[in-house]
Parts: sequence; C-alpha cells; structure tokens
Amino acid sequence: EPYCAAAVGRYWIFDMDQQCFQGYHARWAFGLGVPLLVVLCLVLPVAIAAFTLCNRSHLHTPAFRKHYGFLFGQYRASCCFWEAVVLVQTMLLVAAAVFGYTVGPAFQTLIMSA
Repeated sequence: EPYCAAAVGRYWIFDMDQQCFQGYHARWAFGLGVPLLVVLCLVLPVAIAAFTLCNRSHLHTPAFRKHYGFLFGQYRASCCFWEAVVLVQTMLLVAAAVFGYTVGPAFQTLIMSA
C-alpha cells in the first residue's frame, strides 16, 4: 500500500512538520507552558480565595471595596471566595476546548457539560 499514512506520534496542528514535545515545541511547552500553567491554574485561584477570606472583615470598608471589590462585589460576604471557583471553572472549560481538540466537537461538548 504505497499511499498508507506513515506518520508516527502527534504533530502540532499549525505546523505539521513539528512533532509535539520535540525540539522547540518541548522547550516552549516545558519552559514557559508548565510554569504558567502552575501559576495560573493553582497559585492564582488559591491566592484569590486566601486573600478574600483573610480580609473578610474589611469587605465593607470603602477603601478596600474600591481596590478589590471586583473580586467579591457580586457575592455575599460569606461567599467572597467564589470568584476563585469561577476562575477554576473557566480554566477547566478552556482546558477541555484546547486539549479536547483532537477528540472532536461531540466529545468536547460532553466533556464541557460534565
């Protein structure tokens, strides 16, 4: 069968000459991607939740509300951390859209609705 596909492994969708996690893709993925993933997906939600919970007694002061009200202004004082939960939900949807690209739209929709 002379016309059989011979590609082994996964390839970057935007540059089919570049195999995933090889060469410059590995350098970018592990050098920039992993640290940003850790900071944005772990550190940021935990920091937002800790900051709002530790400052729960200051939520109603005008100065604190002026500077940080965008983090908790939409929620009751008892749920001031909820913006961190919304951030995690958004990140999970983005992860399903990005990493679920190869499984097709039907399975992506199923992942996103879970």
